[in-house]
Amino acid sequence: MTSGLGHLYVLELGGGLAASMVGKLVADLGATVVKVEPPGGDPARQRGPFRGQQVDPETSGTFLYLNSNKRSVMLDLTQPAGHASLEVLVRQADLLVHQVPLQEIVVNGLDYTRLRQMHPCVVMLSITPFGLTSPYRDYAACDLTLYQAL
Repeated sequence: MTSGLGHLYVLELGGGLAASMVGKLVADLGATVVKVEPPGGDPARQRGPFRGQQVDPETSGTFLYLNSNKRSVMLDLTQPAGHASLEVLVRQADLLVHQVPLQEIVVNGLDYTRLRQMHPCVVMLSITPFGLTSPYRDYAACDLTLYQAL
């Protein structure tokens, strides 16, 4: 018997904390979440605290907290093999959550039109600082910028 969100297959991309938190919440509710990490791993692996004060990407408290209950795969989306693997994952996904800068969405093959052609039922959640269509969509932002924009 499936409980909670156990029937959902979620694909998570991008190194942002917001996408990781969305993935964590649905994974904690039972969804199968596959996190796609770039070569070298998710940037959160470099954030402390670290067990024993030793910097180790496998013991980052931030990464471990945000990624519990998830599966992980490393793909190089700059290579054709990475794109082919991503397509296989997208065809299985019910939901794709990404926190990829707008300039990289098309380059990495994450534009909704293309993904929808691969899998017509996929739902995509794009987490960007200023949206995909606003006049400020090309602006870069950090947390401090966003706090001040309120």
